[in-house]
Amino acid sequence: MPWILNHNLKDFDSKTIWHAKEADGSEPNDIMRTLMGLPGKWPDPKYLPLHLHEIHENGKIYGFMQKSSGSTLVSSSFRDFIEEWDPGHSFYIPVILYRRDGEIIKDQYFWHKFKDFIPDAFVMEESDVKPIMRKGVIRSYDIPGNPKLTWKSSSIAGRHFWAAEYLEEKICVSDEFMDAIEARGDALFEKIQTFVKYIN
Repeated sequence: MPWILNHNLKDFDSKTIWHAKEADGSEPNDIMRTLMGLPGKWPDPKYLPLHLHEIHENGKIYGFMQKSSGSTLVSSSFRDFIEEWDPGHSFYIPVILYRRDGEIIKDQYFWHKFKDFIPDAFVMEESDVKPIMRKGVIRSYDIPGNPKLTWKSSSIAGRHFWAAEYLEEKICVSDEFMDAIEARGDALFEKIQTFVKYIN
């Protein structure tokens, strides 16, 4: 069964929290709007690499790190791992990490965002999904903290690392990818099991 890789609140004390700042300390609002507005857009090169400052002193760096807002950082090794399993569906935006102890990490980490989302992904009557409407148009899905989600097999066929349309902040993975990511041991997440209904 597929899995959601949920950001891990239970491990907050061992989780590094990052905050984007320009060199002068200002908020990089333009690039943050672009990043949150992906897929399909690459940030203006003048904003790259993105400067991320550590703001949690007990933090530990992993190859795969998520925030509650849906943003995800991956190491160069984890980037290659994703592309091996699910090539061509992700952006990797270069970042420089500034640690509280003064260490600066360049050319090793990337802000991950999807280039595309899977449409019409769920069997709605078998999923804890509530559409959030605005002016008669679905803008997002609301789900509980530990939802039951049932995927249409035809929608996720051949995919190992993805996000669904209207639920873009939730990274989902196949059983095979879950086994591989756990074998690596360099990712911080909680896993939530989901289900599949086979559609002819």
